[in-house]
Amino acid sequence: MISIVLVDEHDSIRKLAYESLTLEDGYRVIGEARNTKEAGDMLEIIQPEVLIADLFTNNPDSFELVRTAHQKYPEIKIIVWSVYIDEYYAIKAIEAGARGYVVKDSGIDTLKTAIREVMLGHLFMGPPLSKHKLEKYRHIMRNL
Repeated sequence: MISIVLVDEHDSIRKLAYESLTLEDGYRVIGEARNTKEAGDMLEIIQPEVLIADLFTNNPDSFELVRTAHQKYPEIKIIVWSVYIDEYYAIKAIEAGARGYVVKDSGIDTLKTAIREVMLGHLFMGPPLSKHKLEKYRHIMRNL
């Protein structure tokens, strides 16, 4: 059972993700947070296998959460789940320590695929982001 913490400022998005993930065998949501502070406080108490974090609008702390979680808990696989399609955000998330980037519009099945891939030790960038950018961020990761 893969343990997961969800971080999203929108209750409805967290609820959708929670329900979709817990309906399927193999996933267990062990925590939810509305913002980066709640998430940071929660990670002091519980460490999931996977942290799924939204990039909050106009909040630079989102990348700081990814960076801090990656530094303090390197065993946690971090997936950024965002509305931002711009590859700039995906690269920035990977540089901060995320192992995956999923655009919310790509659906919950893509998020589940990302979870499986990062648990296998792979990097994951979901559609519609380009395969070319996937290779670029793999290069970035090799050089970190």
